[in-house]
Amino acid sequence: MESLKPLEGIFSAVPTFFDDDEAVDVSALLQLMAWQLKPHHLDQFLPKSLDAHLSDAHLGNHLSQGVQGLGDSVSGFVLYGTTGEAPCLSASEKEQITSLAKEHFPQSVMIAGIGTNSTKSTIENAQQARDWGADAGLLVTPYYNRPSQEGLYQHCLKVAESVADWPLVLYVVPSRTGITLEIETVDRLLSACPQIISIKDASADLSYCAELIACCEGRATVLSGDDPTALASWAIGARGSISVGSNLFPAEMMRLWKLFNQGALAEAQKLFMKLHPLIRALFIETNPSPLKAALAQLSQQGLLAKVSPLNPSVRLPLSQLQSESQDSLIKALHQYLIQP
Repeated sequence: MESLKPLEGIFSAVPTFFDDDEAVDVSALLQLMAWQLKPHHLDQFLPKSLDAHLSDAHLGNHLSQGVQGLGDSVSGFVLYGTTGEAPCLSASEKEQITSLAKEHFPQSVMIAGIGTNSTKSTIENAQQARDWGADAGLLVTPYYNRPSQEGLYQHCLKVAESVADWPLVLYVVPSRTGITLEIETVDRLLSACPQIISIKDASADLSYCAELIACCEGRATVLSGDDPTALASWAIGARGSISVGSNLFPAEMMRLWKLFNQGALAEAQKLFMKLHPLIRALFIETNPSPLKAALAQLSQQGLLAKVSPLNPSVRLPLSQLQSESQDSLIKALHQYLIQP
């Protein structure tokens, strides 16, 4: 694929689904991706047994549009990132996901999760994902071994040099990795590696985000990687999101992004406040367990057009939601769906 421009818009970090035998269910993933890209009006598919207050009109408004970038309308997905349970997938499973996703959606940007806490393994992942057809790699800061800033710089540089013809998206998520990329390190990397096109900031630190945006100006874009602070990040210059929630409510995430870019801030704020309780519920336990539970609930009720019932299972060491968390999530989901 021709070299990507810096990313803008809404990109879904998609989950990896498993069947009852814990095998990867690529068909389920492809159905979810197709729904996000080319959804159908739900009033054709709603089961008659639903509660009366979950009206066709309400549900059709919330779940009717796909995920796409703003500028050139290129849709995008992150495959086997954090949400996709990358540490628990084999290379052959990742290859299957990548090749089939690209085969079914050739016009969509596919960003593959490649990062590990081993530079050698990360280089192997990057080269493989590129060869499988992924359009870019998502490079998370190494976790557990806590390298210095010089170590982080050398790590990212070595990976970039190993796939010099392939775009990279850096991924900063200190809550999971225990480290962050300092601004000086980002500046060095952007100067040394022109193929770094974007940075996913999941720090939830708006001060850091602002400094990151200033550093990246004219060289790369910053994308929010934290749904609860997405609108605030956009307000200070982030150019979209790599989102978890967009798997569940793609229409509203795209509408939020468009309202923001149209300068309709009051409307965007109102919509975000309506989304916020459900966004928070999606992180009531470790992602992606809540997301999978919510998608399973909607698909089992027939609310995701042409998507078969989804299995909420995750691979150990993650676990499915505890009953109390499940109840809270379903309550938040239903409260959202019945809002006008």
